[in-house]
Amino acid sequence: MKIGISCEEFHQDELSNLLGTNFYKYAIKTNGGILLNPQKLCLGLVPKICKGIDVYENTKIEKFDIDQGTLAFTNEGFKIQAKKIIVAINSWMPELKIKQNFSIPLILTSSITRSLTINERLALGNPKPWGVLSVKPTGATLRYTYDDRIMIRNTSEPHFEHNFNYKKCIEKHKKGLLRRFPQFPNIDIENSWSGFISVSRNGKPVFGNLDEKIFFAGAYNGCLLYTSDAADEMQCVDLGGRRIIKK
Repeated sequence: MKIGISCEEFHQDELSNLLGTNFYKYAIKTNGGILLNPQKLCLGLVPKICKGIDVYENTKIEKFDIDQGTLAFTNEGFKIQAKKIIVAINSWMPELKIKQNFSIPLILTSSITRSLTINERLALGNPKPWGVLSVKPTGATLRYTYDDRIMIRNTSEPHFEHNFNYKKCIEKHKKGLLRRFPQFPNIDIENSWSGFISVSRNGKPVFGNLDEKIFFAGAYNGCLLYTSDAADEMQCVDLGGRRIIKK
């Protein structure tokens, strides 16, 4: 490609052989991308590169004060003092009155099937592990895992109190799987889960400071993988870990 990223093009017949479904019509595979578990990455980095670091989970910060030193106050009345503070709470920046009109939290929900049987794997052509991303920022994401499961994420819900319908999301997952794999009408979903991302109006993250000692970073949206069934309107995918550049 002109921008220097090594890639390969695939058409429907090739994709059907690779993925076990003829749902997708065209794809670009970009080389060099990797998949990371962010929780494991953080837990691995902290003891390796940050000596003397303490991690406190489930500790909600309600406000800051710089008049009597740089302090963060928890919801249980405790004070945390530091020379400098970086606020990296992504979806929840508006709760601390940071960039209140800049971003909104979205809830993403994923489901994963049980491991496929030998006969089911053969029906797919016994594929190797793969992952597909829609060409659209709001597109569905699917993965075929190393233990022969299919994972799908094709929903996004703006986070407003009491508006989230978890069961409805799982039903969309089932429909999305059936559209791609009609040969498995009764495949079981073994687990589902939800998480938050932060989406800004222009799709870009933000970094700034409240004063010379308190900084903030947010509006990170999963490498533009926030989701919607609208992805199915454009049946093009990226088989790697980077955004597609359409030719």
